[in-house]
Amino acid sequence: MTPRRRAILIIALAALLLGVIIVVIILVRRAVPSAQPPAAQPVAEAPTPEQAAAAAIIQNPLAPAVTEPVGRTAAAQMGELFAERYGSYSNQGDYQNVRDLLPVMTAKYRAQTEAMLEDVEPQREQTFEGVTSVKISSEVRSYNEAAGTAVVAVTLQQEKVSGVTTTVGYRTLRMELKREGQDWRVDASRWENELTPIN
Repeated sequence: MTPRRRAILIIALAALLLGVIIVVIILVRRAVPSAQPPAAQPVAEAPTPEQAAAAAIIQNPLAPAVTEPVGRTAAAQMGELFAERYGSYSNQGDYQNVRDLLPVMTAKYRAQTEAMLEDVEPQREQTFEGVTSVKISSEVRSYNEAAGTAVVAVTLQQEKVSGVTTTVGYRTLRMELKREGQDWRVDASRWENELTPIN
């Protein structure tokens, strides 16, 4: 293996490990119950919607609150996390990026994804190919607080390494999310475009 390929493999594995660590941290943070007892309700002026939203974000940035801005923010954050992890992979990784995201999928989407994973053959091409994705922007295209649904589109900058060739471009992942209890889950996702190289 040439030094360049070894370096590319190390970078891809580091990106994969970083993604796994992020997912584990988020899952652990959700699993730890709050140690604070319910605060007594003082007789005072009610906080403004902006104050309530800011307080909810500080307590748990991934937990949607009752106010719409926080719910939208939490949905967007889940979409961004999902898109970066989903869009970072290598042909030597045996779809580990997708397997790492199973816990943040709805039961329906998880079942579909697990069925797909059972049918695919491991990719073991001789030429290494890997993609690293970084969020550029996100857009909440629709949001329904009462129904607990949202559609989020995240535009990623992707760096694709194939052998000795590197291509950098942009791709957008569209996700449908559903709220389950206090957490957002991805119910469907699809790429809206192929990798568009930067000239």
